[in-house]
Amino acid sequence: MKIYDVIIIGGGPTGIALGIELGLHNISTLILEKYPAPLLSPRAQYINARSMEFFMRWGLDDELKASQISSEEFPNQAVWCSKLNGNTYAVSSSNDQLNDDLSPQRSVRLPLWVTEGILRDKLQTFPSVSFLKEYEVINIGLEQDHLIISAKNNSQTINYKATYVVACDGANSITRRQAGIDFKNLTPAKRVISVVFETTDLKKHISVTKGCLFYLLESPISSAIGSINPSHGLWYAQIIYDGDAETIDEIDIDQLMNELTGCTFSKKIINTHFWDMHIQLAEKFSYENRIFLVGDSAHAFVPAGAFGLNTGFGDVVNLGWKLAAVIKKQAQPNLLETYEMERLPVCLRNLEAAQQNADDMTALRKKYNPRDNLEEFAKANIILAKQFTRTLGLTMGYAYFNSPLTHLFDGQSIAPMLKITYQPIAAPGYFLPHIWVSNKQSIYSVLSAINWTLIVSADNCADLIQAWQNKFNQNLSNLKILILEKNSYSCKYILVRPDWHIAYISDELDESYFELCLSNFTK
Repeated sequence: MKIYDVIIIGGGPTGIALGIELGLHNISTLILEKYPAPLLSPRAQYINARSMEFFMRWGLDDELKASQISSEEFPNQAVWCSKLNGNTYAVSSSNDQLNDDLSPQRSVRLPLWVTEGILRDKLQTFPSVSFLKEYEVINIGLEQDHLIISAKNNSQTINYKATYVVACDGANSITRRQAGIDFKNLTPAKRVISVVFETTDLKKHISVTKGCLFYLLESPISSAIGSINPSHGLWYAQIIYDGDAETIDEIDIDQLMNELTGCTFSKKIINTHFWDMHIQLAEKFSYENRIFLVGDSAHAFVPAGAFGLNTGFGDVVNLGWKLAAVIKKQAQPNLLETYEMERLPVCLRNLEAAQQNADDMTALRKKYNPRDNLEEFAKANIILAKQFTRTLGLTMGYAYFNSPLTHLFDGQSIAPMLKITYQPIAAPGYFLPHIWVSNKQSIYSVLSAINWTLIVSADNCADLIQAWQNKFNQNLSNLKILILEKNSYSCKYILVRPDWHIAYISDELDESYFELCLSNFTK
């Protein structure tokens, strides 16, 4: 039986993205996916600017931008309105806060299955990665130094071996359950109706400001409706439901949609079902440093702020290079302990922000009845709209302070960045701030996605650089040297990890970083 370095359970967007990350390192990887094709799910359509920077490292950002659903009819912005033919209260977009100095990217909106399809096409370019569809994992066992994965394909059960297993199999993860890791509910569950439908009739009834997502506020039922694919008339709705119906067939979805939107329009219901909306967090992100949880298997979000999938992509980029370094024997296995150490606080903060958004939306309905107090209701929703989208401090300003890989300088602040604004900081723990380098290229276009990078913004230092490179390569892995114009950054030397977070900065090269940090992990 072939022994894979890594088996990824679940071939959704995070599972495929991790396969790409491992493929960049030529790691023997198997992905087992339950379904034959990407699901036509209306969730996770929003890819934020940080995730688009990740897509740059995978060479896929231009393809995503070309596939986005934003159009003149339905621009990439959220609209807060009473009904689709009622009053507009607020319009918001995180792109309003971005400029070319903060990021080379902007958020995009596209169907989840389109994102998955683009990632799957890229995956095929890596010979070290195998992808099997219609393989449902039914058991995970530990045998000496290997994990045994049993998967059912039709009526046949096949076993596979791996050194490491990564769970990308969603909030109901069999991997997490079999590893005995509890999923903690941070809030009570809410029942939600999900609807996917086709209509070419609806857009002529819309009189509020145009957008690709509409929060419908006049009804006592919290609901949102959005365009998935304007050219095909494909739409979706998410509706909080607290009624007594036990099955979805008991609800007149057609009439409910008319009431919520304020429009009587022709439609074809493609899919509708109940689902339970939770805020959940795994009590730990790994089991015995052998099984790791990524994306929804580690954290489940409410759809209030577009945190879920984007947080999952952050997990992927953090874990991928560490697995590769250990598998290639460039680092000790305890390097993998830093995955949970670094990612869990970031995930928790994002979960709390998403829950705050959901709670505040519910509270507004109780505090102000739009039929009785429209003016105050409108003012409150303008504030809430900004809260939903002004999150760059969370989505781009997170940092890994509590990590042995981060060499803080004396007096460095470790206070979290305010969630509403992003202030680029070239300091240990933070994601390397964007700058434009030669030929108007983004720094992210020239950084290595597989090696550590030493950025040099100084003159006459060739001997020092070579000595440090030799020392680094003896201890960990290959170090790439990137020489920029003097004063490109505020310090002369910046050591950047393969996931583009800063490990060390200095105006003088010395060996203190190795003594304090890397020696804990190197072979």
